[in-house]
Amino acid sequence: MVVDLFLYFTVYSFMGWIMETAFASITQKKFINRGFLIGPFTPIYGFGAIMIIQSLTWIGNMFGNYYISLLMCIVISTLLVTALEFITGYALEKVFNAKWWDYSNNMMNLKGYICLSYSLLWGLLAFLLIQVVHPLITQFIYLIPVSAKRYITALLAVYFLVDTYKSVISTLNLRKAIINHANLSESKYKDIIIKYKRIFLAFPRLLISIESVLSREVRSILNGGINRIKVKIRTDFKFEEEYKDCINDLISHEITRSMKNYKHHGDVNCLEHSLYVSYISYKICKKLGMDYRSAARGGLLHDFYLYDWHIEKPYKGLHGFVHPDIALQNADKFFSLNSIEKDIIKKHMWPLTVKPPRYKESFVVLMIDKYCAFMEIIKFGRRKKVKRLKEIFDI
Repeated sequence: MVVDLFLYFTVYSFMGWIMETAFASITQKKFINRGFLIGPFTPIYGFGAIMIIQSLTWIGNMFGNYYISLLMCIVISTLLVTALEFITGYALEKVFNAKWWDYSNNMMNLKGYICLSYSLLWGLLAFLLIQVVHPLITQFIYLIPVSAKRYITALLAVYFLVDTYKSVISTLNLRKAIINHANLSESKYKDIIIKYKRIFLAFPRLLISIESVLSREVRSILNGGINRIKVKIRTDFKFEEEYKDCINDLISHEITRSMKNYKHHGDVNCLEHSLYVSYISYKICKKLGMDYRSAARGGLLHDFYLYDWHIEKPYKGLHGFVHPDIALQNADKFFSLNSIEKDIIKKHMWPLTVKPPRYKESFVVLMIDKYCAFMEIIKFGRRKKVKRLKEIFDI
C-alpha cells in the first residue's frame, strides 16, 4: 500500500510538472522548467493527489450514496489541497525570505498564497483525477510486479532526496549571494545569478519579492546570460565533422532513413526525433567527458523499431513496454553495437523496462528522449535545429 502511494505520488508529481511547465512555456514562448526541484517533478501535485485519493477512500466508507460521496470528496479535497498550497507558500517564504507566487491581485485571496479561482481549479482537477485519471493510473501500477515496485520505489526515494537536497542548497546559495551582493565582485555576482537562472525563470515573482535583487539589475544579468546561451546553442548547430563521423555509417544506411516514414510524436517522424535526441546526447556527453560516440549512436537507434505504433500492432503488449527490445533486435541485425549502445536502446524507456540503465550515457539519452518527446508533443520549438541536422545529412 505504501509503495503504491509513493508511485502515485511520483506519477502525479510528474504530471503536475508537465502541466505547469507546458503552461509557462507556452505563455512565455520558451521552455521553462516550472518547479522547485531540478528534475521533472512538482511535489505539491503529488501530495495533493495523495490527499484526494485518501479522502476518496475515507469518505466512500462514510456515505452509501456514490454521488454524495463524490461531491463530498471534491469539496473536502478542494479544501485540503488549498490548505496545502497555503502552507507550502507560507513555508517557502519563511525559509527563503521570498514569495514564490502571489495571488494578491486575484479576487478573494488570502495573503496572496491562495485565492478562490485557483481553489476552484483544484476542485476541477480533483474531479478529473477521481473520475478519469486515477482509474487509469491504478491499472497501470497494478501491472507492475510487486518486486519491481519495491525496487523502483527505492530508486525514486533516493532520487527525490538527492534532488530536494540539491534544490534547497541551490536556492539557499542564491539567496545568500543576493543578500551579500555587496561583498561580491560584479563578475562573481553575475556568474552566480546566471548559474541559478532556472529558479528565476520558474518563479519570476522572486525578482519582485527579493528587494535587493533589483539593486544589482538581475534582470539585465539574466537577459544577457540567456542571450549568450542562445548564441552558443546557435553556434553549436553549425556543421560538425566529429558528430557526423560518429553516426555517418548509421545515418547513411537506407534502413535508418526509412524511419522517416513512421509517425512518432505529433507531426514529428521517428527519424527526426531520433536524430535530435542523438545530437543533444552527443553534445552533453562530450561536455561531461563521457562516451559521446556511443551516446550519439545509441541515441539515433533508440527508437529503431521500424513500424508506425499509431496504426500497427506487430507485437504483444503496450508499445512503451515492448518497443525497446524490438528496436535492439532490429539494430543488432544491421549494425555492430557495443555494450553502451545496446544498453541505451534497451533501457531508454526506464522505468517501464524495470531494470535501470547500466551506464551514465544511457541515463543521458533517457532524459533527453523524454525532454524531446515532451517538446514535440506540445509542438514547442526545435524545428529550426532539426531542419539544420536534416540539411547536414541530406535527409
